Amino acid sequence: MTLNSPLPRIAVIGLGHMGQHHVNACVRSNRVTLTAVVDKNEDKARQIASERSVQWSTKLQDIMLIADLAIIAVPTHAHATTTIPLLKSHIPCLLEKPIAATEKEAEEILLEASTNKTTLCVGHVERFNPNIIKLKERLPKNSVVNRFVTKRLNKINNRSNDLDAILDLMIHDIDLMRFLNLGSISEINSVDFTDVNNITSRLKLVSGTDVEFGVSRSAINQKRCISISINNESFEIDLTSKEYCTQHNDPLRLQLSAFVDAIQGKETPIATGSAGLEALHIANKMRRMVGLSG
Repeated sequence: MTLNSPLPRIAVIGLGHMGQHHVNACVRSNRVTLTAVVDKNEDKARQIASERSVQWSTKLQDIMLIADLAIIAVPTHAHATTTIPLLKSHIPCLLEKPIAATEKEAEEILLEASTNKTTLCVGHVERFNPNIIKLKERLPKNSVVNRFVTKRLNKINNRSNDLDAILDLMIHDIDLMRFLNLGSISEINSVDFTDVNNITSRLKLVSGTDVEFGVSRSAINQKRCISISINNESFEIDLTSKEYCTQHNDPLRLQLSAFVDAIQGKETPIATGSAGLEALHIANKMRRMVGLSG
């Protein structure tokens, strides 16, 4: 695909909580031009389009001829049915995580992207958290990571969610484990399940690293952090810290820029479709251990 000059036109499909954040990122970006928004809720689509002076629709097919790229932020169960028609039309897609509701649907999405030679990326946006970028720079090559522990604790909110806490929150940390090159999994030792909102998983990597992921959607205090032991020296990283943040390195904007770079064939840290499928595969192994996935 040849990107239109001077900037590629992008549509955001799905205007829920994350979709509206993507709209804002597109408006602030100097890499794309927001051209349209799509949502099944006509009033919401019309209102946001009016605020941003762009076109709107409730139907996916209406934006096929006016958008060069698409961000898909619809509910997970609709990822495949939304993304596949766009890929068939050779429209590169940035698809919110998790990549799909099932691994079968994820494989169908990847096949469509491959068949049509069209870029597919997945929105594992924590890769672009400035604190993660600094951590990756800080990790010495050939270091021995003894322990890697993440805590991702959210307060109760009123947003509807069709996902359990593994697919909603823990999948971020599953992807980070792979992104930071900690190694492949030897064994999932345990998954402690209180309810769909509170889950802890413990793993052993082939390298010998002990890994623990803890997530909650009903915490009293919000927290996102990583504790890591390297060569028996430990430190903690607050993923919400603003120390390294500027107006230019907002994670969604960085991810959007990397998406455009990926379309242009440049090497970027953005999650590929294959990385999205791998994260979903690991997440589903954990979910099956507590009866959340067939």
